Amino acid sequence: TRCETFHLRMDAFLKGLRDFNLEDEFKRYLSVNESVLSSSKAEINKTIQNLSSSKMVKFLNASKTMVKVTKGVFLPNSPGYFGWCLVTFLGCIYYIISIPLKISFATSATSLSAFLLDLLVDTIFVADVYMCLRKLAVKMPSGIMSDPKQFGKHYLETDFRFDRLSLIPLATCAYLFGARGTLYGCARLFQLLRVVRIGKYLGGLVEGINVRSSLDITTASLRIFQIFALIIVLVHLFGCVFHLLGIEDEDSPGETWIVVDGMEDEPSSRRYLRSFYWSLYTITTIGFGSVPVVTIPERILAMATMAIGAVICDAGLTAVLASIISNKDRQAGTNSRRIQCCKLYMETTDVAETLQERILDFYSYTDNSVKNVNEDEILGSLSPSLASEIVQYFCLFPLRSCALFDKYEGGAIYSLIKLMKPYLAVPGECLSRIGSPCDSIFVVTERGSIRTMDAEGFISDAVEGTIVGHAATSADSKRDGSPTHRLRLELISANIKSKGDTYIVVGGVKSRCRPPSSSDGSVSQTMFDKQVAVDTGEYRCKLAVKEWRKRRSELIGTGEVTIPTHRTSMSPSILSVTIASNSGRVMGTIQLKGSLMPLEAGATLSHELTCTSQSYSHLFRLELSDERRLDQVFRAATLPLLDRIPSSLSAAEENSAYQNEDGTDWNLELKLNQVDQ
Repeated sequence: TRCETFHLRMDAFLKGLRDFNLEDEFKRYLSVNESVLSSSKAEINKTIQNLSSSKMVKFLNASKTMVKVTKGVFLPNSPGYFGWCLVTFLGCIYYIISIPLKISFATSATSLSAFLLDLLVDTIFVADVYMCLRKLAVKMPSGIMSDPKQFGKHYLETDFRFDRLSLIPLATCAYLFGARGTLYGCARLFQLLRVVRIGKYLGGLVEGINVRSSLDITTASLRIFQIFALIIVLVHLFGCVFHLLGIEDEDSPGETWIVVDGMEDEPSSRRYLRSFYWSLYTITTIGFGSVPVVTIPERILAMATMAIGAVICDAGLTAVLASIISNKDRQAGTNSRRIQCCKLYMETTDVAETLQERILDFYSYTDNSVKNVNEDEILGSLSPSLASEIVQYFCLFPLRSCALFDKYEGGAIYSLIKLMKPYLAVPGECLSRIGSPCDSIFVVTERGSIRTMDAEGFISDAVEGTIVGHAATSADSKRDGSPTHRLRLELISANIKSKGDTYIVVGGVKSRCRPPSSSDGSVSQTMFDKQVAVDTGEYRCKLAVKEWRKRRSELIGTGEVTIPTHRTSMSPSILSVTIASNSGRVMGTIQLKGSLMPLEAGATLSHELTCTSQSYSHLFRLELSDERRLDQVFRAATLPLLDRIPSSLSAAEENSAYQNEDGTDWNLELKLNQVDQ
């Protein structure tokens, strides 16, 4: 559940001790209770070790990322849920169209086929009650309610009060007892109560379309659709009522709009079109007046239609369109003013034309591609836990895989994640350069392109999940050992089962290359060239095949290849790699030409890379100064208990190891939490 958290900063705690003259008393308390605190710490460490076991980690990870679903229950994003929402939505549309027509345009006898069709739709909505009670999970603000007992109870307390009225089989009984025509149509008015839930059915359809397809239905487009759909439904209803008022009664014949308009001998389809036409121009307040309004009931209906149309069309639709246009105009005005001010500044300061073009291109990218979304503002507006989960999605696995952070346990990795910030690299920006200091590391995401070049001049593309920066590559080099050989792979052919844009990742997340377009494989392409450390006479290299599908990178399969040592580059090995999915299914094969040669004397053995952004690249940045301060805090935590308290409070306040640069504290948090068990 939601909870309130109270934080007590270490400098505020030490200042409180000083203000109330409690420093000596606090140290005496630590001395007296050191054994109790140490035993408590030992119990906590034991609990942490138990929670760190492989089975417990799998259980905790599964509980975080998966929703426990009872067999046969459909989650909101599942195909079954989407299909059922589509069926019930079409059923509501059938009710909206058919019931007014059955009342207004009824014949003397209702056909059996029409009755059976009505009975089929009624049966679907009877089944919908069962689905809502036992099969359809409910999406709540706090999460997904997937237990049938819970979402069944929720349904009985909310929507069932209308649904139970629509279940009354009055129309079926009326038909069996001989009711036909308008009387049968009036008996079906109870079923029209189902339309109350059409908004939820439409919401399920929209969510399913957004999740399961490349379409993105925005809130603005959905509101416009709802307004237009409401207008069409009202036009249909008022048109049917207008036709019903125009039918000449045999007991009291008189002139109605049908008689005056000469429509008494026309078929029902022509009459419906004429009444729909009257309703449309009346409810939109256009008022052509080509259809006569004769009787008093017809005039009363016309006035009610115009009043409702003034609210829906003039006020509702105009307000929605004005709001959308106003938001676009406001943003366009802000963008235009920002660009004009920037142009004026660059002209007055005599900025180079090439730099001016880059700056204007940056504004064009933020306006058109990013839609002026500020990632820092978005993450800052979320709660710390939700913001951390977003960063974890991109950075957790890369940080755990990097040798720079091998010294940290799981909790420290999460502390690092809280320090990472979104970073937008512009085209041509150099993130790191060989021989120059680099005070940050960057995690590459799917949005962008980073090109790396080593000391030998070989260029490759960093793929998603790569960490670039001298500190990270240096740590990886120390872990893997000094390079002794140069590995070179060339792609000959690739036969992969894929529906998207396929690419190959070699060496984990270090380089990538798209397969050649020619099917004969006559053109080889360099896809990997790097200095590696080889202890034996061969080197094992892992490959992963991925594809771009629905604007996301999906793993197709992995494989492994063993390259023997070669004395010259003139005798490479022809290698065939089988690509298999995680389930073991063979997804295809790749043919490679590989060579592994010892490094020549005098070869440059630098771990550093020059990393340059080729496009607007969305990264996550971690400053090494933050990592060093966090390391100091964890080192201080290994000291004896009394040694962790500074000798003088003034010195403690000056010690930057207790705080970040923005003043937030590392060491002490006082929390009040309410959590779900």
